[in-house]
Amino acid sequence: MLTLHFTLPFAQPVKAKELKIDIYDPTIFVDFSFAKKDPVDTSKVPAGCKVDLALPREMTFAEGKALSQIPADAKNTTMAWGANFANKILVHCP
Repeated sequence: MLTLHFTLPFAQPVKAKELKIDIYDPTIFVDFSFAKKDPVDTSKVPAGCKVDLALPREMTFAEGKALSQIPADAKNTTMAWGANFANKILVHCP
């Protein structure tokens, strides 16, 4: 298990009503998850904004079976399975 903490700075401040960040591995061979306690630092989120987390859905049996057929050394980055199981951070501002 590996724990990573990182900051995603913008070159310039962004004014938006909604910001969506998807966190996943396109090949699905790496499983990402949020920390159980304080998964997102909201200390610099503007007043009135709300932060939501969306956890990925469970993989179906058929999807798991299909993925088990892909060799671990396959270099096909066009399959993008991971996007179906992304962890998401959603920031909504008025």
